[in-house]
Amino acid sequence: MRTLLPLAIIAGALAAPAVAAGPLVEEKVTEVRIDLEAYDLSSDADRAVLERRINAQLRKACTSQAAFPYGGKTDRLDEKCFTDARREAMAQVEAAALAASTNTQEVAAS
Repeated sequence: MRTLLPLAIIAGALAAPAVAAGPLVEEKVTEVRIDLEAYDLSSDADRAVLERRINAQLRKACTSQAAFPYGGKTDRLDEKCFTDARREAMAQVEAAALAASTNTQEVAAS
């Protein structure tokens, strides 16, 4: 059974304050999937590698291009998007680690 870490990252309407007189902000949803089967969640080393991968994928998903007033563009990380998605991702990792340790304990007890 494959365990995937799906994260739906919603940016746009939730990340930007609404302006009453302005146009509606289009909501952008990006889904990040990371296969947890490749990681031993009981290993600190594997958890550190997984956490770095999660951070990299979330930075990529939560970054958009911002235009300068006089031309040019730069990448801009939406900190709220990143922080919220990371909190959700780490909660999912903890739940998967707990489930894996429970399954291991059940097999050992059998």
